[in-house]
Amino acid sequence: MTLLLAYAGISKEEAEKRMHFTKLTHNQKIEAMWSQMMKQHNQPIKDDKLAEINSGRYDKDDEAQKLLFLFLWIPLFQASVDIWADYYNYYRKMFVKLTTLPAGCTPDFVCPTLESFGTTDQLVRIPRQHINRLSQQFYLDKEEMFLHTPIEFHKVASSIMAQLGFHLSCIDFGNVWIVFHRMLPYVQEQYVPHTDSSDA
Repeated sequence: MTLLLAYAGISKEEAEKRMHFTKLTHNQKIEAMWSQMMKQHNQPIKDDKLAEINSGRYDKDDEAQKLLFLFLWIPLFQASVDIWADYYNYYRKMFVKLTTLPAGCTPDFVCPTLESFGTTDQLVRIPRQHINRLSQQFYLDKEEMFLHTPIEFHKVASSIMAQLGFHLSCIDFGNVWIVFHRMLPYVQEQYVPHTDSSDA
């Protein structure tokens, strides 16, 4: 909001209302897209996790197991969502009145020719030096920002993964639980969960 006020030439009230949406190739209501994603992508993954819990092979309340799950699954899940989004955006979509937004043309045509429609891309041009200054001021540990687990756990899990010859890019939904159970004994042996001294 601060950047909008400084560089977009709009009022505080307008800045508070501004939101940025990424382009969807299909001219479709976002609720319909999320519903499809839940059915086609997310539900099988949830079912797989539930089966592992019900079989007693995964304890969601055990901290080491929970952190190892996040360490392996979040990068895998993100990569899978990226692939799903590409497939979803490029298949031929059947027109469905209930889920399609009214429009005279496709986003693929509108986005590159915004001037023809009397509008702009609404992007805020922020000077590079301002971005660099904010980055140095607030985001000194950039690498840690993108970790899904505490730094201590990440170091232990990364080391174990390397020792066992695994790499995140080679893990998929077919072998992720195999990797999980191969790594788990080493994680439980080497990782000491942080305990709050106030609990003692």
